[in-house]
Amino acid sequence: MYKKKFIEKYFNKDVEDKTYWLKYKNKNMPNSFFKYTSAKYYIYDLIYDDLMFLPEINELNDPFEIQLFYDIEKIKNEFISKNRKVIKKVVGNETIEAEHVPDMNSEDMEELNNIIYDMNKYIKSKTSVVCLSERNDINPMWAHYADNHKGICIEYDLKNCDNLFLKTLCFPIDYVEKNDNTHDLNSIIIHKDYDSSLFLFKTAITKSKDWEYEQEWRIIYLDSFPNYTDFSGKHYIQFIKPKSIYLGLEINTEIEDKIKDICEFREINLYKMVKEEIDFYLKPIPILEFYDD
Repeated sequence: MYKKKFIEKYFNKDVEDKTYWLKYKNKNMPNSFFKYTSAKYYIYDLIYDDLMFLPEINELNDPFEIQLFYDIEKIKNEFISKNRKVIKKVVGNETIEAEHVPDMNSEDMEELNNIIYDMNKYIKSKTSVVCLSERNDINPMWAHYADNHKGICIEYDLKNCDNLFLKTLCFPIDYVEKNDNTHDLNSIIIHKDYDSSLFLFKTAITKSKDWEYEQEWRIIYLDSFPNYTDFSGKHYIQFIKPKSIYLGLEINTEIEDKIKDICEFREINLYKMVKEEIDFYLKPIPILEFYDD
């Protein structure tokens, strides 16, 4: 599967040509991504002004977001192994070699744990994510993220857009049975031979297989990146024009009318989700459709 292949190659510190694998990912990504959201006040900004809301990491519903998992004993042993030295000593008339093995006492171990804790805290404070899905008809997504079908789902075409910056920062989620950052932390802390930004991205896209039904992709955004805007304490970035809007089954009629006016003015396709009559599926019915020449 191309997503697993991309993740395996791109985040491998021994693979040098990262540009090739970014192009590989961009070429194979889905034509459409979908953003489920509730019908709060800012949805009109998302549709009318092409903005994207950036929640803080602690506002997301997975308590293990960007969480480092590691074996401190293995990191300790890696430190000892790297700093093991052979020392020559003169004893009488002979030069002998003795092995010096550094030790880590409890204070050193505590300091090492604090370094990793502070690293994790720093990563979370500087990182925001745009959560997107490959599908617009996932029932639990409508329930969890679109206010029990009272919200909307916004479709974006990132694959064919001109914004290479956003496309480059868009990564598929790596769903895993078990997460272990020990090897990467050894590379960063002990050997200092792993790009910390790659590690940050890798940490932000790793989630438990329990979430696999979401079919998620993420745009990983740092507060040092451009177009990072603060409105009333809420963070937004300039995004791309929506391709289509999908209204939830239970959306308020007043909100529906407002969204319809915006879509008509901006020539954005508009659909309403309805229930299939013969199975547990949602399907869109058209309200407004616009076609390119």
